[in-house]
Amino acid sequence: MQRIVVLNPKGGSGKTTIATNLAAYFAAGGHVPVLMDFDPQGSTTRWVGKRQSNQPKINVIAAYEKDGRMTRAFQLRIPQGTTHVVVDTPAAVPGPEMPDLTRGADKILVPVLPSDIDIHAREILRTRDKLNELLVKHTGQTIDRIKSDTERDYFMSAMESKEYGIIDEVLVQKPGVVATK
Repeated sequence: MQRIVVLNPKGGSGKTTIATNLAAYFAAGGHVPVLMDFDPQGSTTRWVGKRQSNQPKINVIAAYEKDGRMTRAFQLRIPQGTTHVVVDTPAAVPGPEMPDLTRGADKILVPVLPSDIDIHAREILRTRDKLNELLVKHTGQTIDRIKSDTERDYFMSAMESKEYGIIDEVLVQKPGVVATK
């Protein structure tokens, strides 16, 4: 079993993109890879969860999750028959944790440039944060409420939008008035 660790102390350097692409490459070649996701953002785990059932199987271990009901060794156990372990590490790994992440590694990859996916994701997050700040300022809602409401689609009626503070007034057509172009 080959163990490949993708490691860089800087966030946004392309670690997750490289780790997921390696696992997909191995799976497409008929191997049985497992991705170990140590990054608390959980991007690798989400990526595996979104794969189609007709795509080659990739196992994932959400190593960033700590479960007090089981030993850490049991939680991190590698499934039987695994041919490749690809470890996706978080940014800013503390020095004392480095030996645990790299122990037994056959290869350590250190990406030095962010991928287009990483740049795009960072820009989306920056834009979202800016929009959330504007919504807080103009609606009077708390940042926690805005973050929660903008995490997924959140549909409102015209009146709900007014109560929320997104709009100032609901315009209605007066009875008997015909709209013209």
